[in-house]
Amino acid sequence: MRKAFTLVELLLVITTVPVFMIVMSRLFNTLLRETPRIWNSVQQNTTMLDMLSQLQSDIDRAKDLPQSKGDFISDDKILLIEHEDSLIGYDFGNEQVIRRILSSTNGNAGEEKTWKMPDAKIEWNIHRKDGKGYCLEIVNYIEYKSSGRLEKKMPNSHLYFTGAM
Repeated sequence: MRKAFTLVELLLVITTVPVFMIVMSRLFNTLLRETPRIWNSVQQNTTMLDMLSQLQSDIDRAKDLPQSKGDFISDDKILLIEHEDSLIGYDFGNEQVIRRILSSTNGNAGEEKTWKMPDAKIEWNIHRKDGKGYCLEIVNYIEYKSSGRLEKKMPNSHLYFTGAM
């Protein structure tokens, strides 16, 4: 009956355990390094989806997507949405999106809501027919640096049709 390990068995264990530990430590280091970035991307995507839900609600009630209304002008950073009783402005810039009620017959002008999204990129295009905006096309993604190059994470594209159509 055998009660001990042979020299070959001990040498085999002594050589394989360090190799296994090196592989596992690299995997563990990668997980520790990437987990905060992935968590941040998921949080920003959740915030972006919340903002897009509010935007969709505003677009569903929209009468028009004007190029300008009174003192307000829509450009590459400001999106105007006209409702029956108010004018909403979305300000896309400075690593955040701010939704403001610019004018209202209900007395809630000046109300605002802010979504902080430092790595989010949002681009839009308004489709017009007879000078009236009837559709908003949104392209959004999270941009981050990985290995010295910019990558897009969680890209989405949305089409919202105004309720007036």
